[in-house]
Amino acid sequence: MASALAGTAVLVTRPAAQAASLCAGIESQGGIALRAPMLAIQVLTSALQRERIALLVNYAIIIFISRNAVDFGLERLSQCGKQITRQHLFAVGNGTAQRLRDSGHSDVSIPMSAFTSDGLLELGALQEASIRGTKILIFRGAGGREQLAQTLRARGASVDYCEVYERTMPSLCIADTLARAAITMPNIGVVTSLHALRNFALKIGEEGLDELYRMPLLVVGRRIAVEVANLGFTQQPVLVDNPSDSTIINTLTGWVTDEL
Repeated sequence: MASALAGTAVLVTRPAAQAASLCAGIESQGGIALRAPMLAIQVLTSALQRERIALLVNYAIIIFISRNAVDFGLERLSQCGKQITRQHLFAVGNGTAQRLRDSGHSDVSIPMSAFTSDGLLELGALQEASIRGTKILIFRGAGGREQLAQTLRARGASVDYCEVYERTMPSLCIADTLARAAITMPNIGVVTSLHALRNFALKIGEEGLDELYRMPLLVVGRRIAVEVANLGFTQQPVLVDNPSDSTIINTLTGWVTDEL
């Protein structure tokens, strides 16, 4: 298995800090990990955020949208002298839940199968009978999707956001990344967020690298898969529902060996 990805060039668009373990996994299988982060993550502070944190005790349910939401959220709570005590915690996926467990929060609810906001909304504990009249706080990045909060409000909950980070476009030249590796066309790209996909398309246009629209993409979730075609990528994307490193590497291996 050590050479399952031998010689396969994989363009990884995750933010640099989050890409390290995935790139290491690709390289451990003999692949070539091309680090091309299409997002940079920065801490965000605001008066509204501080107000929500100050009133943390009023919320019965806290939802974390991503690992970044956990990392930046718990850091901001600590800085403000607050901590999660009796609240019921929810996480969109296994990676986010594990971040919470690693921080000492062992009781975390996650979706049963689809690790998305839609999957979270299927849980019994978030149905109308369970949350009507309940105050819910969602830790997330600035400008995220509204569907989760809108659905929870429609079920009778009072929902607030605590936005603790923001996404920006990193100063990266894809052409330079490819040139350093002496690669013209990667075999496949990995895209784990819609924002990263859109930034990737912008960078392709800015650098005149239209040939990359012919590169196959492995994407997480059907929303990203749909946007692949909308943005002009010509290959049918390889779809996974779980953004974990092991799932992505196993899927890449299956794709390389035509076992998907």
